[in-house]
Amino acid sequence: MAELHQSRAWVQFLAITGLVIGTLAVVGSFAWFFLVATRDGSGPVKVMAVVVSLVQVATAIAWFFGSLFLLNYSNRLSVLKYRLEAQDI
Repeated sequence: MAELHQSRAWVQFLAITGLVIGTLAVVGSFAWFFLVATRDGSGPVKVMAVVVSLVQVATAIAWFFGSLFLLNYSNRLSVLKYRLEAQDI
């Protein structure tokens, strides 16, 4: 149990770093999507560019939510440690 709580600082660091990167990625991928979607022209090249930009948006959103889940996990580790200490009293 102590090993889990010792890893909490690294998990929290990775979660916060992931949230910052994920936020930037979501904003950037949405901007790229709108840039590609509003560009003049049509045809398979534009369709492929729009599909790729939508995949980038989905990946950025998945990264962001994965970081949120990691942050939730680090918070649960502190709650678990607190509960174990409260039982000892």
